[in-house]
Amino acid sequence: MPRRAMFLPIGICLFSLSCSLFSATSVTSTPPTEPTFTTEAAQPASPTSNNNPNPSPTGIEPIRAQIGEVITDHTIRMVVHGWNIVTPSKNILPKPGNKLVDVEFSIVNIGTESFGNGYGEWRLEDSDGHVYDQSDAVPSNSGIPEMLFPGERVHVSEIYEVPESSNGFILDFGMWINGILEMNPILFPFQELLVELGSEPSMGDAAIAIPGEVKPEAAPMESSVACGDWSMQVLNVFDQTGSNFMPILPEGVLHFVLGEITMTNQSASTLSLYYEDFWMQDPTGLRFGPYPAQVVDMGSNGVDGSYAPGEQKTGIVGFGVPVDWSPMWLVFWCGGQISSTQPQAQKVYVSIPALDR
Repeated sequence: MPRRAMFLPIGICLFSLSCSLFSATSVTSTPPTEPTFTTEAAQPASPTSNNNPNPSPTGIEPIRAQIGEVITDHTIRMVVHGWNIVTPSKNILPKPGNKLVDVEFSIVNIGTESFGNGYGEWRLEDSDGHVYDQSDAVPSNSGIPEMLFPGERVHVSEIYEVPESSNGFILDFGMWINGILEMNPILFPFQELLVELGSEPSMGDAAIAIPGEVKPEAAPMESSVACGDWSMQVLNVFDQTGSNFMPILPEGVLHFVLGEITMTNQSASTLSLYYEDFWMQDPTGLRFGPYPAQVVDMGSNGVDGSYAPGEQKTGIVGFGVPVDWSPMWLVFWCGGQISSTQPQAQKVYVSIPALDR
């Protein structure tokens, strides 16, 4: 069975059958709010100087927008919520002389087709012309998913490590290959997008409704839900306590919860399951990635592995979530498998209430 469905790469967060261009349509003013982020240890920044950080080799001018502005084309809508400085901790510590900048934005697929990741790239530029690309981004649990379904929303928290003196940021999205902006109407049929972030941290309300988003239907915990050739039952979700788990979450910001899950192969074929097929997600679309059972609880078994026809396993998947978290969804994606009964990739959602701590 294939690990993941293969799709034409066409940009880190969007795919469209149309060749229309981004166009800014409206501005939403929202009050500042505390950002939620998730990350592992930071990597040193290596800025590159660029006297013209926004080259347009094709002669096509980029689309320019501001924080809170709704940017629309025929297949996506997006809003950049803003940015903040991340408070360092023992598990998220920048190199001396550097700081961590968290940029947050949301994307909704308003088209009729699913789209996936590809060659596009979000880059951060400062007022001195320095460019910070994916090599300067801090590894994160929260990012752009492999597939975004029609009506689905994703909230991205992208953290960059930059010099302490850098400021006056612009968020730049385009098809960058070896530092050169390409305009390929097949792989990336959109203009470059530049969003002015300004010199002072500012974060709007990430819970703002974006026209075209469709809230998923979520099953209650302990119910059995079907996804392709799989059935899933979330038995319990509880705080991680008393184990020597790996200290990779920011202290005082994120902590582990464990999901006890029963998975059953309902097909007549042997199937494989991966812990990466699960994640936790809040109502804004911000996703919190999974960890193998052995990372978060040395004595637990996971649900990943090979399943014979009809085989059932109960195990643990760990998630790094905010310390003060609201009710979330536990999500399972069965799109990595070819289903005899459900050929289209799917996701299923299970409601998880906030835990008493």
